[in-house]
Amino acid sequence: MAEQKMWYDDIRLKVAENGFILSYTEMTKRKTQGPDTYENVNRNYKEKVFEFSNNGEAIKEMIRMGSIKNKNLAKYAKGLAEKSVA
Repeated sequence: MAEQKMWYDDIRLKVAENGFILSYTEMTKRKTQGPDTYENVNRNYKEKVFEFSNNGEAIKEMIRMGSIKNKNLAKYAKGLAEKSVA
């Protein structure tokens, strides 16, 4: 399996006054790598805002982000997609 160029870490869904805030860290490998693992990635802290009426989209996005690196979550997400099609 090819290594991911970008993945997400520290994914959190928070309740706000009028919706949800999806907070996450976008991780990418640095072109120049040093001996320390923590210095080998770039971290970009981001947030997405969803209204209460789009709560399903917030959860889908959270699962999509997490399933890039988490194989168990990827299997779960695939099962959810198959159930929603049926």
